[in-house]
Amino acid sequence: MFPVRRRKGTGEGPSWRQQSVVESVCSKSGVSDFRPHDLRRTLSTWLAAQRVPKEIRDAVLQHVPPRLERTYNLHDYFKEKKTALECWRRRETAEF
Repeated sequence: MFPVRRRKGTGEGPSWRQQSVVESVCSKSGVSDFRPHDLRRTLSTWLAAQRVPKEIRDAVLQHVPPRLERTYNLHDYFKEKKTALECWRRRETAEF
């Protein structure tokens, strides 16, 4: 969604401000220190407040579960992720 580019010649971490989309968000919103990761944090917090189960929140954010869980739980949570994200879009409470 937001490709990462490094600052030329410095070897430092991602330079989000080089991206025109992020710069546009910052200028239009008046938020001077925006990072795309802020969107993930906001979504995760909102889903938790709606009591969406942790395994669904983690699936939405593509967090990798512990190895043992990955081995035995092969469910992709597609329908649950879709429901959670549709509720986020409409700002409605989800029932899980």
